Amino acid sequence: MYTNGRLKSNIDIDYKNLPYRTRVDDSLGKNKDLYGKMYNASMVEDENDFDFSHLFDWKNIGWNFYKFEPGKWLRPHQDHFYFYKKYYNLESDETIRRCNIFLEDWKPGHAFGIDDKIILHWKKYDYYVWDSTVEHWGGNFGSEDRYTLQLTGQIKE
Repeated sequence: MYTNGRLKSNIDIDYKNLPYRTRVDDSLGKNKDLYGKMYNASMVEDENDFDFSHLFDWKNIGWNFYKFEPGKWLRPHQDHFYFYKKYYNLESDETIRRCNIFLEDWKPGHAFGIDDKIILHWKKYDYYVWDSTVEHWGGNFGSEDRYTLQLTGQIKE
């Protein structure tokens, strides 16, 4: 299950100049040169305490900024929220959602896939929200960096 929309609030953060690092979620790290870079709060303790709770009616919101340089991509996958569940001591991912927010208008070569759809031509602050059952992927096959903000949280019951 996934939904999409456009944020009504601006995200006033200098995301292009954050100290991004290469991300590796592959247990062997064998594809690390393909992945984009990320920045989140745990990378620089107490440096940035961004609050995105006004964007969605979720609790326990975690965040990551992603930078996909030209030629970088993330293979199709489903999220299992392993670290999120461990941190919040959750056994099920039933109430967990993830959101991808596009921080700039679409540029040629930028792509996002969700379920059986390929998403192009998005506008700044368009977003997609999904649960653990949804396959998705992203990539930059263009000539300019691609920036997104990823939020993870729990829907309030």
